[in-house]
Amino acid sequence: MTFLVGSPHHSWREWLKDHRGARDILCLDPDEPDLGFPGRLSIIRDGKSIYTRFFGGLDPQRAPHILLAALADALPLLQDNSLILGFKYRPTPILRQSLLMLAQLSRPEQILVPAGLEMSRHGFPIGPEDVELPAAFPPMVHHAQRKAQWLKLNESTEMHSISLRDLPTEGVRIGSGAVVHQNVLPGSLYLEATGTTLLAVCPDEPVPDDLSKALDLTGTTKGMVVSPEEYDGLLCAFCRDSGEEFGFGYIHGIDWSTFTANIRSTAIPPAPVRLLRVGGLRIDDRGRERGELKFGSV
Repeated sequence: MTFLVGSPHHSWREWLKDHRGARDILCLDPDEPDLGFPGRLSIIRDGKSIYTRFFGGLDPQRAPHILLAALADALPLLQDNSLILGFKYRPTPILRQSLLMLAQLSRPEQILVPAGLEMSRHGFPIGPEDVELPAAFPPMVHHAQRKAQWLKLNESTEMHSISLRDLPTEGVRIGSGAVVHQNVLPGSLYLEATGTTLLAVCPDEPVPDDLSKALDLTGTTKGMVVSPEEYDGLLCAFCRDSGEEFGFGYIHGIDWSTFTANIRSTAIPPAPVRLLRVGGLRIDDRGRERGELKFGSV
């Protein structure tokens, strides 16, 4: 097993062309458009994905626990002498620890690092070796590559109407608490209480006194107000009871009166969705990225 440390300033593209051969590659970089749709982690074998794990964004720091979960799932599926392409490392405490944990869990025979990458070489299970790599494409080119993948996604998806009632979710607050009747907060479209937090989906900012009364009535102490448009375009994945993914796409819109999500997905309808994974990156029908929300902000 060879672990390749990703970098925002270097590209593994040419190295992979020269050295990969027919080896499996596990991509743990959600911002890599060369190996499938961004926002997903996957094993590529013979040009096809044999395993995917939804990540839902481009920034590895948004949800590093998903990187670890994907690696744990993927390791038994990898053939000998496989490659693991890590996320684009930045010198932050969370990414530093996440990188070390990925390396420790994968137990590679070799760790390769782009020469010049600002990163301590200490703490790895095996000493990293520096490799001279060409510079990464300019951000504009990299963005265009991702946009091409989003347009491809649009062409390969169909519309699904999925009831969100009693459907478990991951990655978002909605669907994880107790539903509260919207009459508790005038002007709200949807209310849900989780612990001490009241999630309120409102087209307009609620009157402070109304929000305070809603908190008292629901026994919560913090109000989290979200615009309904924040959910439009969020990347998502359909899953079976086992957690296995079988569809990738994005939320086209939510009908709050029926609590039904219209979702463009690669799954073939009708889709027996048992779990909905939702990310933070939003895209539109024209392949444009509309920003990435923080984990748990909606």
